[in-house]
Amino acid sequence: MDAEVEDVLRRVSQKLPAGCALLELDLQEAVITVDRDGRREYLHFLHENLGPRFARIDDVDRAALWGLEVSQEETIARLISIHLEESLATREAPESGRWTYTGSIFEPIPPWEAQKDRNHRRR
Repeated sequence: MDAEVEDVLRRVSQKLPAGCALLELDLQEAVITVDRDGRREYLHFLHENLGPRFARIDDVDRAALWGLEVSQEETIARLISIHLEESLATREAPESGRWTYTGSIFEPIPPWEAQKDRNHRRR
């Protein structure tokens, strides 16, 4: 995993919503483990959502969001944090405790199921 992506994941792990406490950050596996109101949950990031395409927001969008003085990595981390907060507030936690970030929302499914579903939709 490249340094930009690792930086984004570190930043996301520092911007967890209320009720979530960081337990572990696994950069190699792209998983953030949290304690959410006394329950262990796993935030998985598919590698395809962490590549160069994902890690780029043009200057017009950055300026409109938080200003050009905010870095690419910080802008992305803030957006992911918003997606996380919205997902946790509007979706029921999966029994497995595994969430997968799809690039715009956290789905309450494990990464292997998310990958199967994405592959199925591409056919």
